[in-house]
Amino acid sequence: MPTIDLTLRKGCPDRALEACMKEISCAAEEILENTRTGMIRISVFEAEEDMILQGGEGQTGICPTVIFTVGPGRSVQARKAFGRRVTDILVKNLACEPKEVRVYILSSEGNYFAIGGRPK
Repeated sequence: MPTIDLTLRKGCPDRALEACMKEISCAAEEILENTRTGMIRISVFEAEEDMILQGGEGQTGICPTVIFTVGPGRSVQARKAFGRRVTDILVKNLACEPKEVRVYILSSEGNYFAIGGRPK
């Protein structure tokens, strides 16, 4: 079963988080082969402000990080497209900058990492 862990700065509005969760589930069904919205499990974790770091320095943005774990049967192209879509969803609903968004897609068929929707 595909799982998504979304970690971000504490204090985001509940309505924005709910919109993200709904849109991410719909995007997974639309983009990822063999995936339906009822299969997706999303967990949201809120980090304390002093626990969001980059290069050892504190960060001031929302800094959403998504870890998506998926089983086999999803193409590399679909996983990359999903990473881009998740970035767009978070930017739209959380009013954050694309460069703040980190997306990790973990799969037995290969992993994917992107910052701001761009592969790294």
